Amino acid sequence: NAQENLSMIENAKKILKNEAESEKSVINYQMQNLFLYEKDSYDTAEKIIDLIKKGADFSVKNDIGDTYLMIAARKNMNIVCKEVLQHLSEYREDFLENNVKFSFDSQNEDGENLLMIFTKRGNKELVEVFLDSSNSTHALYQTNKFNKDVYSFAKDYGRKEIIQALDIYKEKLTKKIESRL
Repeated sequence: NAQENLSMIENAKKILKNEAESEKSVINYQMQNLFLYEKDSYDTAEKIIDLIKKGADFSVKNDIGDTYLMIAARKNMNIVCKEVLQHLSEYREDFLENNVKFSFDSQNEDGENLLMIFTKRGNKELVEVFLDSSNSTHALYQTNKFNKDVYSFAKDYGRKEIIQALDIYKEKLTKKIESRL
């Protein structure tokens, strides 16, 4: 009888696991469709954030290594990028809360990170939102496969306003660090 009970419990666990995996696939499919086919709007951003809260896998990359936010940045989905970045800043990168796995430092196959893409597109507002949300300097110093960092992109594309925003951010972080010493 005890063996039967254990067997039934194990079977129930398998069924629940399969159900959860099936639901997760549906959520991930919905997430992908929102980034690929929806328009840039607060409504789209809210739907994405809701799926993140439900456990959508945010670490998914396409065939060239772009994350969902990189795809959104390339599509000029500024509202979505801003709202989702601000939401993601609530999660610690080293802690999988609700299975949210996201890194502000993620790079695609060319070595570009999200900050580089925002810089190339000349979107100062999203550069600032990224910096405020990430609270990190790592993305500033990452280089792509041609050994270019975000400053190089800003210079190459004539983005003086972004260079200024990057410098202001570095100053803020330096002051924050000095105040702790």
